[in-house]
Amino acid sequence: MLKDFPTIPYLWFIAPYFLLSKALLYSVGEIAVFLIETVIIFFVLRIKFTKALIISLSCNLASFLIGIYVI
Repeated sequence: MLKDFPTIPYLWFIAPYFLLSKALLYSVGEIAVFLIETVIIFFVLRIKFTKALIISLSCNLASFLIGIYVI
């Protein structure tokens, strides 16, 4: 998805060098990606932070649920 372009490559290729445990990588990494995307949405769309938080949460939740459905 286009929304994942700025953050997901960092989670896949850079974060494993710093977070050696898979559980830690997925939990901390996904939370970090969620928060970074919230900040990006906040500045790009120039909306309230809470609204950016809701949009980011909705997009990430939809992506997760679609991924479960596809798999």
